[in-house]
Amino acid sequence: MTPFVAAVVVLLALFGAALAAAGAYGLLRLRSFYERAHPATLAATLGATSILLAALLFYSTSAGRLLPKALLLIVFIPLVNPVTTMLLARAALSRDRAKRRLAPVATGSADEDWLREADELVRAQAEAAKQPAVREDDGGA
Repeated sequence: MTPFVAAVVVLLALFGAALAAAGAYGLLRLRSFYERAHPATLAATLGATSILLAALLFYSTSAGRLLPKALLLIVFIPLVNPVTTMLLARAALSRDRAKRRLAPVATGSADEDWLREADELVRAQAEAAKQPAVREDDGGA
């Protein structure tokens, strides 16, 4: 392996590790689930992709041929991770709405503000759906 390829592998691996550390820090510092989901998803997606690129480069140059399994992982992790996070956020929102119906949320929390805004958006969308659609006259046909 050439020194240039080794340097690129090390830089990609270090970049991925730094992103993973930043995502872990975001998980520790942020308060609510909704705030924590975003940095963890970004860090996991980009960090894992960077580390997989480093592994692909290292093992491909060592074997002397391209390894398709690593390419599949590089393609599927950025596709699956954000979708999984979105589904988790929807499940948490559904749980929080059910909890809110049973007992009021403590006032002043970040989750309460977010839930209030989400409920207002749902009500506005429902009201907009009830209003008849404005159609342009099609010329008397």
